Amino acid sequence: MTTDPSCLAQLELGGITPALAHATKNIVRVHQQHPAVQQGDLVALSKGSTDSPPWLILNTIVQAGTWWPSLDPQGTVLDRQQLISTKALSAWLTLYDDVYAQGLKFSRAEFIKDNSEGFIAGR
Repeated sequence: MTTDPSCLAQLELGGITPALAHATKNIVRVHQQHPAVQQGDLVALSKGSTDSPPWLILNTIVQAGTWWPSLDPQGTVLDRQQLISTKALSAWLTLYDDVYAQGLKFSRAEFIKDNSEGFIAGR
């Protein structure tokens, strides 16, 4: 399970079914239970490209019964994770604009901003 498909369906199509709209909201809610959040960080996971191998990281919520694994395109579990996705953050602010999304926006804006290039994909 990842953030992208359900958020894209909500943004581009206004949702597909009420069940998908509910699932999308739950994805945002579940992120608030990530272990990093318990340590004071805010998390917005998504799939994203990286500047080094494996070039793409799939940050999932749950995969084969394991919570929060980051995978390479072949499905190998990685030992690193991108915690902030500009894509996920932007989608959540557009869809929900709730307290958690606002917290991400204000606490992480400088973290994902590159003054010479705009906003990076994530970190």
